[in-house]
Amino acid sequence: MESIFIQKLGGVSLMQKEENISSFLKAIITEDHEKGTIIFVISAFENVTRILGNIVSFKKEGRPDKDFNDLINKFQEIHFERIESLISSSLSKGKAKSFVSHSILEIEDKIYNGIMTDQIHASILAKGELCSSLIFHLFLLEQIHEKSLNSCLLIDSRDWIIGEPGYLNVKPNLDKTLPNVRSRFNRLSETIIVAQGYICSNNSVMKYDSSDLTAAIFALALLEQRCIVRLTFWKNILGVMRDPKFFNEEIFTEMSIEEYLDFSEKYTVPVLSDAIELLSCNEWNLILRIRSFIDLKNEGTLIK
Repeated sequence: MESIFIQKLGGVSLMQKEENISSFLKAIITEDHEKGTIIFVISAFENVTRILGNIVSFKKEGRPDKDFNDLINKFQEIHFERIESLISSSLSKGKAKSFVSHSILEIEDKIYNGIMTDQIHASILAKGELCSSLIFHLFLLEQIHEKSLNSCLLIDSRDWIIGEPGYLNVKPNLDKTLPNVRSRFNRLSETIIVAQGYICSNNSVMKYDSSDLTAAIFALALLEQRCIVRLTFWKNILGVMRDPKFFNEEIFTEMSIEEYLDFSEKYTVPVLSDAIELLSCNEWNLILRIRSFIDLKNEGTLIK
């Protein structure tokens, strides 16, 4: 039976030192690539969505241009630092910086030359995932080239995840999205895929911090093909803490989905409860874990 490995990487994990991310990716690729397809679902870099949200808020509040410029400079600084840290090729660096610079020009055009509608608001928020996924994809290409593996493909999640009408806090239309994901996936020949979280069709965005939900949607769609799906949410903690009030190393090694959802009503949990709940009705071959990208020897929390 075919295996599909869905690896959800958050903004914090993508901000690690180059050698740490390289070691992490090499471990994943070495372990998973020969067994099946790998799908990386990528969030915006840490703090970027907040910066973009502040840009929109400042526009609505009529703040002075200097405040916009400070935020734009911070957006560029974060992405250019990641490009310099992660990418070796001058050609790839130039491609990534050009994409980021063009994104900034588009943001500035929307800020200075138009009314801040929900549509424009959402299109600005989407820039974080679009930039981070491109940078990660170029970095990943260099990593897999070193291992003489097949090339990977950067897809646009806006073509795959179909949202309900609207632009902000959009809910995914699962009746349309699930068959669309399956159809598009079955037409691919690449075995390593990079996708964005959070964004969906019509340049809209789901609710804040919904990249986990994107990964769960991919899992649910591909589970219905009767294959084995291994979905891992990589976090900066070892798993689900038994007592989240105390940031220690005592975690649940196993939880049922129902236990996780009950736990989420009382405590802060590392993965969006909506994402876990989406998978609660499945009866297929799902292996769902919450693990630490810092300690790869720890198996984290198995959600079953």
